[in-house]
Amino acid sequence: PPPFPKSNSEERDHRILTFNVLENNPNHEKILNWITTQDADIILLQEYHPSWRKKMKSLEESHPHHYITAGYWNFGFAIYSKFPITDKTREYFPEPHAAYTAITIEVKETPLRIFNIHPSAPGTSHGFYFRNEYMDKLTEELQNSKTATIIAGDFNSTIFSSYFRKFQRDTGLKNASKGRGYHPTYSERHPIFGITIDHILHSPKLECVGHETGPNSSSDHSPVVADFILD
Repeated sequence: PPPFPKSNSEERDHRILTFNVLENNPNHEKILNWITTQDADIILLQEYHPSWRKKMKSLEESHPHHYITAGYWNFGFAIYSKFPITDKTREYFPEPHAAYTAITIEVKETPLRIFNIHPSAPGTSHGFYFRNEYMDKLTEELQNSKTATIIAGDFNSTIFSSYFRKFQRDTGLKNASKGRGYHPTYSERHPIFGITIDHILHSPKLECVGHETGPNSSSDHSPVVADFILD
């Protein structure tokens, strides 16, 4: 499908890009080239295998502040930022081998917390349980925070999931794609039957002024990009 319309880039305070790059994807250069064209201020990558870091080295130059926890089992993460990072955290769940990472930056002298997430896929009863438990634990952390927040990544959950709706309701987060149509992000290999499981959610302190999905870049997911203004 065509991308969502972009806003004037001059209107934004920052641009977020999230992409599940697919752990065993050999097309590092193709993905890096596309990411570079987006001029994102914060880049969040999931399934970031250790082999990716050397191939994506130029991002450490364009985005000198980064938090990389490359790993296996499809749950490695990388965050690249043009803004200085004032705090880094990682939460790991041993049983399903799932985790999330988070950073804090400052935008217009205001703290902004950004989460990079990838819960378990709900393809089995165990995966379904662990995905929901993951989102419950994330909800607990967010309910105790008054910091402006963005949560992005591969949620392994569609907007039609009752648990996704519960997560939004309990956290008060908005979906950056709301009002901009339905554009599948998975699986790029079967776009006719695609579903949207990659999302960017944000707290009401932020206004989304642009949102789009990227092209097929050899992953089984499409990337998502959003522009924000901090109120």
